[in-house]
Amino acid sequence: MKKLFYLPTLLLALLLASCVKDDYRMALPTSPMALMFVDASSENGTGRQNLLQKIFDLSGDDDAGIDMKQRLYFFETADGNLGLCAALYNADKMVETITDLSGKGRCKVLDKAGDAFSTVIDSAWVLGFDDDAMLMMGPVLEADQKSMQNRVLRMVAQDEKHGGALSPMFQALDTIHAPIALVAQLQAFPESVSMPFMLGVPQGVDPSEVVLKAGMRVQDKCLLMRGKTLSFNKAIDRQLNEVARVFHPIEGHYLNTMSADAFMGMFMNIDGMEFLPLMQNNKNFQAMLMGANMAVDMNKIIKSIHGDMAIVFPELASQADNFNMSMVAKLSDAHWITDLNYWKASCPRGATLSAWDRRGFHYQNGPSHFYFGVDFDSKPVLEFMSGTSAQLARGALKKADNPISDVVQQHLSGAIMGMVVHLNGLQVEEGPLAMLLPFLQTVLGDVNTIAYKPTNKPSRR
Repeated sequence: MKKLFYLPTLLLALLLASCVKDDYRMALPTSPMALMFVDASSENGTGRQNLLQKIFDLSGDDDAGIDMKQRLYFFETADGNLGLCAALYNADKMVETITDLSGKGRCKVLDKAGDAFSTVIDSAWVLGFDDDAMLMMGPVLEADQKSMQNRVLRMVAQDEKHGGALSPMFQALDTIHAPIALVAQLQAFPESVSMPFMLGVPQGVDPSEVVLKAGMRVQDKCLLMRGKTLSFNKAIDRQLNEVARVFHPIEGHYLNTMSADAFMGMFMNIDGMEFLPLMQNNKNFQAMLMGANMAVDMNKIIKSIHGDMAIVFPELASQADNFNMSMVAKLSDAHWITDLNYWKASCPRGATLSAWDRRGFHYQNGPSHFYFGVDFDSKPVLEFMSGTSAQLARGALKKADNPISDVVQQHLSGAIMGMVVHLNGLQVEEGPLAMLLPFLQTVLGDVNTIAYKPTNKPSRR
């Protein structure tokens, strides 16, 4: 009877031990810069299959021995390499697939090292696998391929004591319940995209210490994200949580002013007095307003904001101080208009501040232009409008001819902050993001818009 009593316990222990030993996720990097999974849901199953068919030149239902019931992981390492990790249910089928690819001239003959194999696909991507895990990393120059093969084989051999599934980044990712999920250090994004996520981060803190954590789903060609910024540094994390109290629920007044053709838009509902210190502490926001701030007191204007605000960038800027933008916001007052004569007298040499139309003014300093004004016709609530061109400033208050979709507007309405990025405007020609986007678009399907909102509960006035 004692033997029967201990049998279930013994079987459970053996089962748990085998799960730990065979966990393909241990092959993930231990210190990734970005980590993402795509679940085996029907929503993204076709895209996953398309990606693997593209990589391994598969046809029909052939899966190369990859377990399509398990999550597919993408990652970026600290040294800028991109990677893909998947579970294998049949390593022999993967051997057959690579042998076929080698016969087509797409990869080298397999190298065997113990129980694992490695090769180089398309002269750039290193592939390694054993009975449980498949790992692909690159792109790699020919001179570095041998060392990368050794690195990939070491990662495939990582166990439950040293594996990537033990990293803080993975642990954060594993708590997200969504068909697609992402954790990424802010240094993984272009500065123009990471700008709103750095609001409230203490000066001197490196973007590598701030992490975006988000769950995602695809709807009507839109990737809808819900997430938060966090830090594994407890002091920084406390600061980020405090910052969320500055933002209030977006009422949605300006969501339809962003064109579906614009690259990026940021939406929020703020009290300018509370928001100003955050903006002053953010180098990218400061760079964005630097040109106008040489004569126009933007701090006073920001302080007068009370309610919804939208900042829209028609295209991706190569630098923070080289951009086109429009900005619109609800105002509590416009007392700063009485300072205009002083601002005119304070213009730098060669710069001018003059009347633009009955509602606004035009500041010019060389090639830099800033148009701004107040719509007094919108009483009892005044509205501020501005732009780097007269056309952008005039259009800031108007509903766009082709606004962002209803799906995106509904996703952002009521959130404490919203950001919209159109992928057709994200023309990144080099770097990891340029190489990652085609893979993601293959997996996610015909996605053309990303819309993000925080999960933080809004602060009520």
